[in-house]
Amino acid sequence: MPPRLGTLEPVHAFIQEWTPDGVRVRSIDLHREHAGPSTLVVAEDGTLIFRASGRTHAFNRDGSQRWSAPAAGEIVVSGSTVFVTELETVRTGTPPFRVETRSGTLVAIDAASGSIKWTYRVPEHLTQPAVASDGTVYFATFEGGGYALRGDGTLKWVSALGSRGSESGRSDAAPVVAADGTVYVSSFFNPGLGNFVFALATDGSTKWKHTWLSIGRHGFRNSAERGFGAISLSNDGAIYVIAKVFGRSEGAGEGMRSKLMRVY
Repeated sequence: MPPRLGTLEPVHAFIQEWTPDGVRVRSIDLHREHAGPSTLVVAEDGTLIFRASGRTHAFNRDGSQRWSAPAAGEIVVSGSTVFVTELETVRTGTPPFRVETRSGTLVAIDAASGSIKWTYRVPEHLTQPAVASDGTVYFATFEGGGYALRGDGTLKWVSALGSRGSESGRSDAAPVVAADGTVYVSSFFNPGLGNFVFALATDGSTKWKHTWLSIGRHGFRNSAERGFGAISLSNDGAIYVIAKVFGRSEGAGEGMRSKLMRVY
């Protein structure tokens, strides 16, 4: 009997490898147990790391599975460690439901064996991490905290970005670490309060902060969309941030617009 309309049947999933000139080298069959893979990251040694079925998996380039770890989320690979950002969410209210984050956990996985090195949990939404050359792991939270962890997962320091614990000071994009060790974190606030890029020293102190957008009467897209206020550094040291704002513009009505801004 064919499947009923409105239902989805498990399917096979594949990862395909292509050369730069467009020749397909191989197609790796992930089978039904790994259907729906996402967040594929290729490590320096060629290991394929991806999320599927509520876990993080590592496959060799020949298609053999190296390991599978009980963590699922956005993936960042740094050296011998795979970092996974897990978010515990809950639906609130009545349809259309609002999804809220109850907690976030940063999971560090050994890239060779798949064993869990350590976990660090915060009672809020957290960003993807950035890892410095000395092994320090940086991330920010939706309630306005900038965190630094040592390589073993223990807390080094927490820096409040604005009014921590209030509706202001939220961070939704991963920090960026410059060559001199400076950590750049963006933070967005309620209308009229300003939005900042913070430059933090390696001890967590604030070197400076710079307003990257002032909306005035317009509102902000205060959603859990990843990448709000994403920062990028150019080779000449310029700092860029992406602003996503919504409001009423003449002739356009309500809507959202994006800006790429140079802030320093």
